[in-house]
Amino acid sequence: MFLRRIFGERKEVPRQQISLEALRSELVGLRESRLRSCEEDLRRIVAEIVSCRDGLLRSIDSLCGARPSADVHSGLLKAGESARRLLSEKLRRALAELRPPSDFSASGLGDFNARLAKSINLTTDAMVAHGRYVRAVFERECRDVVMGLEEIQRLSREMHEAGQRVLQDVERIESLIREIDSALSLRSSMLQESGRVGEMEARASSLDSRISEERKKLEELRSSEQYTVEAGMRREEGIVEEELRKFRNEVCARFSEVSRPLKKVRKLVEEGAHGMEKEKVRVLGICMEDPLHLFSDSSLLSCAAEVLGEVARLIEERKVELEERERKKKLEKVRKLAGDLESMKRRYDDLTVRSRTYRDREHPSERAEEEIRRILGDLEAERKRVQEELEAARGRRGDMESRYKKKVGEIGAAAGALLGREVELTS
Repeated sequence: MFLRRIFGERKEVPRQQISLEALRSELVGLRESRLRSCEEDLRRIVAEIVSCRDGLLRSIDSLCGARPSADVHSGLLKAGESARRLLSEKLRRALAELRPPSDFSASGLGDFNARLAKSINLTTDAMVAHGRYVRAVFERECRDVVMGLEEIQRLSREMHEAGQRVLQDVERIESLIREIDSALSLRSSMLQESGRVGEMEARASSLDSRISEERKKLEELRSSEQYTVEAGMRREEGIVEEELRKFRNEVCARFSEVSRPLKKVRKLVEEGAHGMEKEKVRVLGICMEDPLHLFSDSSLLSCAAEVLGEVARLIEERKVELEERERKKKLEKVRKLAGDLESMKRRYDDLTVRSRTYRDREHPSERAEEEIRRILGDLEAERKRVQEELEAARGRRGDMESRYKKKVGEIGAAAGALLGREVELTS
């Protein structure tokens, strides 16, 4: 109570809740009201400036037609007349800038004040440059011109002071209006980004549902009886293929072990030291270069057995040059290979038939699994892309929301200071 008596009651600042759009409309009205309140005074000053300009132009015309005020030296007269001509030209150009404003808006007044200041500067420079000689020769007429310029300068100061007060207020209002426009534009972009986020969230949810459905289909397929049967067939096919691979490696390895005597026999045939039928020579080459091909044709394999028997005989008769120890080893391997060809052929045929049987069987569950996995791969790739875009959009929206919140707070504070009340923006 004691402090209240000393300092008085604390005044409550009025509080107002208002939207950005409503605040903008209020500020536009306030700007127009401020301009209208001083328009009459500004129009009066502008009319006086225009009238003074017209009077000054008449004084300049009088100056141009005037005679010397007194007898002057011919040199001074010549200098005065030259200065008068230059001064009148510059003053007329400067006064041509004093056109009335197109309107009494903030921009119109700003343009007029700029032209007025330019005109004053030009006339002042002209008087400084040429006034001395003109005043010395045409004193009375020059005095009328100077009085007119001084009057325009006085009116210019009055115009500047009156306009500056208005322009400062209007500029504050217009600056706040520009901030509101920027905030509204930012809000519009933020809403558009929120719409895109919603669309992408819906797309992501739809993709999640489809992915779950396809995974469920895959699980059901893999737990079906048909899939189990086909999986067993695939395992059996894999076992057969592995046995075929081992068989091929075994054939290549066993023929590689006897390649040295085979090459020496072919050399004997090529040099004419040993005669051999043409077909056997061809089969001898197959034994060295592509032994697996022998098992594709029974006649080739039969001929190969004969060729190997002949090679064994040549080794035994020492017609093939080999060391004694090597001769025994190679002879044994050639004979064993020749004796094993038929059993190897039966094994090869059995594996080939089994492999072909498994390959020719239909595998509908396998094809269905491949199709589901392909669809799942496409959906998961699309889901990853959508998630990346969604996170980027959420980041942009969050940044916009932060900027918008900050901007709205600044606008509310500036509007409160301008309007003299506490402003709470509702959007």
